[in-house]
Amino acid sequence: MRTGNKTVTKLMKGPITIPYQADWFKVNEGQKGFYRVKYDQNALDALGKKVEEKEISNVDRWSIHHDLFALCMSNQVSFRDYLDFVKHYEDEDDYVVLSDIISSLNFFYVLLSKEAFWDEIKEFNRDFFNKVFAKLGWDPIKGERSTTALLRVQVISSLGKLEDPDIVSEAKSRFANLLKTGKLDPDLRGPVYSIIAWTGDHTTYQKILSLYRKAPTQEEMVRLLSSLANFQDKKLLSKTLLFTLSKEVRTQNLFQPIARMITNPQGKELVLPWIKQNWKGIVSRFGVGNPLLNRIIGSVSIEADLEKEKEVRKFFARHHVPGTEMKLAQTLERIRIHARFIQSVRKEFS
Repeated sequence: MRTGNKTVTKLMKGPITIPYQADWFKVNEGQKGFYRVKYDQNALDALGKKVEEKEISNVDRWSIHHDLFALCMSNQVSFRDYLDFVKHYEDEDDYVVLSDIISSLNFFYVLLSKEAFWDEIKEFNRDFFNKVFAKLGWDPIKGERSTTALLRVQVISSLGKLEDPDIVSEAKSRFANLLKTGKLDPDLRGPVYSIIAWTGDHTTYQKILSLYRKAPTQEEMVRLLSSLANFQDKKLLSKTLLFTLSKEVRTQNLFQPIARMITNPQGKELVLPWIKQNWKGIVSRFGVGNPLLNRIIGSVSIEADLEKEKEVRKFFARHHVPGTEMKLAQTLERIRIHARFIQSVRKEFS
């Protein structure tokens, strides 16, 4: 435990409560131990100030958020308290820390997409991501870290899904220029394709599909294939799911659009029916023992309804594949966790 410039070591054999008198303290400095830390509100407020001032390491700033996210998901910390604490990271500049927060906020955006208070979540995310984007911009700066480019991709993609007007407008402009000149920064192709799909129609779908069929590299094919799962029209998304099983998609790339589909509020509910309808063909294509089967099963963990949990459990009990037992158990557990979490959050926002 660190408090100020002092470090205290204590052997713990189980959960303990730490009495303290210092202005602030950080348990598990450097994240050397494998355990979660839950702070009371006063201790958390004090840590928030240290996060803002970056007086503690990036590892510790990351671990505070990571623990808080886990505690929030297990209903030990309220969702509103979690969001309030995230505001302390608005001036954060470390890739590892910000990447973790962005992933978490995007996860909540998808998980809560059918809730009455979804617009409030969207507004929070848009505000947070715009503060981060203001420091990044669209184009790389000479000498910037490679992780900055990765962060730029995450933030632009996230703002595109939030339909930020400035981001959408710039993405459309760059896509139009790509169609004319063939030029677009490789790092920006993924987010631009993603945004164009998110705001696109049938004509846009055909353009992206055409680009996919003419893609000169596997990397470009994967970017375009993934973006086909980013449309908002469910008919187009169903078309994408059908396309993934065609001969035009390599087996090793088949999971790419599925992974993107479950991060799409309009697409996530299409995945389970698709799996059920095509399970025999999926198993035949992958082969028993292929780890991709586990990834397919794991994709339905985005569900958050106890009735869906029963549906998933019954289906895979009737269509058991050796080697998938642990992944199925984990998937069912996640669905139950998500269902309980949403029930708790509904009470907060009611």
